[in-house]
Amino acid sequence: MNQRVLLSSPVRPYPLLDGRFSPFDQMTFRFTRGQDIFTMQEHTHFYGLHVLAQNAGVPVRVLEFPTMADFEDELRSGGYGVVGITTNVVNLETVQEMCRVARRVSPGTRVVVGGYGTRCLADGALKHLRVGKEVDDLCTGDGIRFLRRLLGMGEPPRPISCRLPLCGSALPWLNPRLPGNSGTILSGLGCTTKCSFCATSAQYEGKYLEVLDAPGILHAMKRYWRSSRSVNFVAILDENLLNQKAKWSELGRLIREDEELGLGTLNYLMFASADHVSAIEPEELLLAGVDGVWIGVESCFTQLEKRRGTDLAALFSTLHAHGINTVGSTIFGFDFHSPENVEADIEYYAGLAPTLQQVGILNVVPPTADWARMRREGRLVNEEKPQERNIYGNTFRHQHFTHDALRQVVERAYRRSYERNGPAVLRFLDVSLAGYETCIRSRHALLAGAKASLFRRRLETYAPMADVVAEHGPSEWVRERALDLGRRSREILRPDARTWELTSGFLRKRADSERRRFEREGLRRREEPFRRYTYGETSGEIPYRVEFPEPLGKEGFFSSE
Repeated sequence: MNQRVLLSSPVRPYPLLDGRFSPFDQMTFRFTRGQDIFTMQEHTHFYGLHVLAQNAGVPVRVLEFPTMADFEDELRSGGYGVVGITTNVVNLETVQEMCRVARRVSPGTRVVVGGYGTRCLADGALKHLRVGKEVDDLCTGDGIRFLRRLLGMGEPPRPISCRLPLCGSALPWLNPRLPGNSGTILSGLGCTTKCSFCATSAQYEGKYLEVLDAPGILHAMKRYWRSSRSVNFVAILDENLLNQKAKWSELGRLIREDEELGLGTLNYLMFASADHVSAIEPEELLLAGVDGVWIGVESCFTQLEKRRGTDLAALFSTLHAHGINTVGSTIFGFDFHSPENVEADIEYYAGLAPTLQQVGILNVVPPTADWARMRREGRLVNEEKPQERNIYGNTFRHQHFTHDALRQVVERAYRRSYERNGPAVLRFLDVSLAGYETCIRSRHALLAGAKASLFRRRLETYAPMADVVAEHGPSEWVRERALDLGRRSREILRPDARTWELTSGFLRKRADSERRRFEREGLRRREEPFRRYTYGETSGEIPYRVEFPEPLGKEGFFSSE
């Protein structure tokens, strides 16, 4: 068969989350949501498409955020044997139309649909995306093996290549051209914990599929720092890396022994359950290169096995005291939630002070256990609307709340956390300062040296923002906290007074301007530009050639993209 491959994201325009958020700007719709002028923006990528492109073994072109016209033009000009379209639940209807277009424009091309959105097809939620009709194949598991077998290429190479494009985030009023400052590494797929609401566990039937071993992860990490000076950290995508203690321990050893970059540079965010994190001493986490941990809080009332016996308040406090950032995710809408207890759950979550946060409504999707149970109970709603199956969507009838009431609970949770803890930029400063003070006193040479140096560099980045938060913070407590953190940071950094005043004055002036704009116009919404990647024509640290067919204007990317 023709082995030219086109891989594409869903076309623009795309549905908004909660009626107002871009589903591809995670900083705005969840991680720093509701933080007024301190709400950050992000640019991101369809990582699955790039992993496939790097490991297919044939020339591949990847389209991110095309319009339907862009998609049609590429199909007409490319002579492709296979077109693969990734989908999530929000974009299923759009992908359905893309399949029809592919059939019409390039009838000889084999049409494949994959991604997490395919789980919504099992229950007939979208009745017109059928194998053998609109689409030739559905990919619901290991995409690399699936594509290579389709192309007659045999088993994938080892190790898997995983040099994904940089993503990045920033305050838009300071950096409208968002930097590529963070990398992403795919370590493994699936989760064996099998929480009743977890789509990831359901997608891979409670199994775990390793993509990269420890040396492969280290190699991918070093490629990022070698190719760009802008990189601050990488995120390792693996639902529970600490489940594989031998792999995680080996990665830490390789980082510590690395003579090129080492512990003073190489660091990462990982996903882990509270019980696994609490079983490890925080200094051991630091010595393994851990910079942040995503922990599922879920609720203070939950009886989930992964939470039993763990004091989350103590755990989050200990991690922060050692310079380890947290992403805390919580869910409202469990059956045990009621108007009588939900405010206590909001207060509990705010008290954890996660550096970044995710607050969502229980999302009941097939084929999870919660979906099966609620189907038996006759509580599912909007089954014909797969776009509702998102973090803020309306998928079931709650026993005590309307969906609009749950949306208001989410709003209150974000607002309470902001008023109590301040914006993410202040939380990053707080954790970085604590990490420096802890490490500089450590008896371990690597922590007192390389790791303390990393935290000091972080202080230099975040400390000037303390004066801005002191003027624009949401509460008196936050503003006083910002003044204290700024003072303590200056005592460590001992900056030139004139330089500090110029920097602080510039930031305050920009913040004042953004405050006036925000009060007139409200939240910014950023649209991702169309870009086209070509694999198979380059060599070196960056395995693709990227083109931006549309003018970027004031917003865009730094060259590190």
